[in-house]
Amino acid sequence: MSLIARSELEKEKRRNDILNAAEKLFFSKGYENVSMKDISKEVKFSRSTIYLYFENKEELFFAIVLRGIRILNSMIKEGVEKVNAGFPKLVSFRNAYHEFSKEYPDYLKVYNYLLSGRFDIDSIEPTEYKIEAFAHSNLYEEYKKI
Repeated sequence: MSLIARSELEKEKRRNDILNAAEKLFFSKGYENVSMKDISKEVKFSRSTIYLYFENKEELFFAIVLRGIRILNSMIKEGVEKVNAGFPKLVSFRNAYHEFSKEYPDYLKVYNYLLSGRFDIDSIEPTEYKIEAFAHSNLYEEYKKI
């Protein structure tokens, strides 16, 4: 493995470590009760390291919501692709959403919080190295329209 590839893997691992720590805290304490200092303590990185990956707490929260959206999107796609007609597709969509809400209630909770009006979604501008492929994906563009 080349040095550049190893460096990219390490960078991605640090990013995921930060996301995992923040996710744990946001799920248990809620967005308003978590600070970047709390996240840095949880992940055992300095705050400056976290800011290399995420501009602020909102962007970090948004990345966690996108994790949940990826899961939901995958569950819906899988269910809808199994049927051919319109109404069964709608039922499949509903079933996938229901299953998601039972299996991943914390992701549903943060998603609903994001949509609560607390955030100005239109002002969130992801940078390529932070949200990576999602920054330019159709799913992200559709999400911004909500």
